Amino acid sequence: MAKFRRGNSGGGNGRRSSNALKTALAGVAGGAAGALAGALMTRAGVSPKVSAAGITVAGAVGAMTLTGPARAAAGGCAAAGAGQMALSWLASKQAQAPAQIVAGGAPPRQLASADISRAFGDVRNQMSNADEEIYIVR
Repeated sequence: MAKFRRGNSGGGNGRRSSNALKTALAGVAGGAAGALAGALMTRAGVSPKVSAAGITVAGAVGAMTLTGPARAAAGGCAAAGAGQMALSWLASKQAQAPAQIVAGGAPPRQLASADISRAFGDVRNQMSNADEEIYIVR
């Protein structure tokens, strides 16, 4: 009789699941290390965009050249760098928004709750007047 392999169905010595756990933990640890490195570089005076790009490139190179859990750690590091790059991009966009308001003139007027309430009251009065006019016409 032929023997059949079970694959990942739970048989064997659990080596696959322990390797998967090591790989997942390595990815998380690499992401944490990349985020920490980026924060330290930024605190040391390096531009956030430059530090994020450096961490992303270093992680990507490591992910392409390493094997096993080290590859997962490098991928996590690259992901942390890409996340920091996205955050620095969003921060620069927010910093540009007030500058655009100053350059373009006055900022858009913010409606106060009293303005909104008054607007709804005006519409309500117009609607009730429209109902009265309909009854008068009949």
